[in-house]
Amino acid sequence: LAVTFLNRASQPLSMHPHGVRYDKDNEGSYYLPRPGLGAAVAPGARFTYVWELDEASGPAPGEPSSKGWLYHSHVNGDEEANLGLVGFLIVTDPKRARPDGTPADVDREQAALFMVFDESGLGEAEREAAEYASLDPALAATVRPSWQVQEQIEQGARHAINGRLFGNLSGLEANEGERVRWYLFGLGSEKDFHTAHWHGARVVEEGRRATDTVDLLPATMKVADMRADNPGSWLFHCHVADHMTEGMFARFTVHPKGEARTAAGPAFFGDVGVMASLRITSAEIQGAGTDASATLRGGVTVFDGFSVFNQPVEIELAGVMVRFTPDRTGRFRSDSAEFTVLNASPFGVVYGGEMEFRLILRGMPWRRVLEGALSSPGRSVGSQSPGVPLRLQVGRAIHHAEVRWQQPAVE
Repeated sequence: LAVTFLNRASQPLSMHPHGVRYDKDNEGSYYLPRPGLGAAVAPGARFTYVWELDEASGPAPGEPSSKGWLYHSHVNGDEEANLGLVGFLIVTDPKRARPDGTPADVDREQAALFMVFDESGLGEAEREAAEYASLDPALAATVRPSWQVQEQIEQGARHAINGRLFGNLSGLEANEGERVRWYLFGLGSEKDFHTAHWHGARVVEEGRRATDTVDLLPATMKVADMRADNPGSWLFHCHVADHMTEGMFARFTVHPKGEARTAAGPAFFGDVGVMASLRITSAEIQGAGTDASATLRGGVTVFDGFSVFNQPVEIELAGVMVRFTPDRTGRFRSDSAEFTVLNASPFGVVYGGEMEFRLILRGMPWRRVLEGALSSPGRSVGSQSPGVPLRLQVGRAIHHAEVRWQQPAVE
């Protein structure tokens, strides 16, 4: 697994993974005597980490078909975790996986990180000075008293699930009858003893034990499997009383069968927006024969503040390819293709992480593609064609999707 990390922050950062195999340069952790090359990536610099997903990275035969591993910045690890520089990897046993890598025995995946974030703004030096001031009267006269420091730490504590608190975490949904896999994580300090508890549901922890409460310690990673068999809106929270009082709770909803509203999409950790980096919202064919053309609309993931005119775009549909660079307004036009960025600012910049676009294809290069769609077997008025593979490359980032043409009416 190769991950290119671009540090756009103002301090050195890194990516340190759990559970994968790496050499010293790809450890992503800064300490003496010899830090590796990726131990601290400077502001504005980038480093490509290479991690090996060997057999020990995945689940053992007696474990569930997939498992989760944390990663986090590890230059000054505790402070950086409190900045939110935490994520996770999911590794699936290839013998028990679908072609896209998701576990074959699971319908929906969710992930929950339980952590008391420290937003006090106090650094390690100030904490230690207050702690040792009681042993040195001369030092005590020059630093804040320990009770003030402790009070600020308590006021800055944020008892959160996935960084959200007091019921503000959305996306924890399932449909009745679905097999839901929960990846549970703990991180933090000595305050971070957590017990993840579901109301209205039971889980099987690590494929062994039926329960409704899973205990977590810092840097703990566990898997819990649930059958969503009890429709309703249920409490999901840490059962440590003080943590619950301070906001470490969310709502988990199971939509009943037959209800008009269901959990959105094939779930990818509760966030529909990251299910795929390329989405096609409409694909329509106009005309017929040599006059046929097609219009595609959709969105593709880009980094925030993306300049549409800086990166070349390459489109490959059913083996036919076109490559171009949009102008400063996000437009390109030729005899065979027309591309327009729909959400660019007047200065040609896309904000929000997704570039919305319209693509029009016409003329000789695409005739075979369009004729194949128009003549697809079993077509009827208003039907959709079988999926046609689309590859969209923006700069060096490659995205994939399937295009299903909305067919024109047949006489």
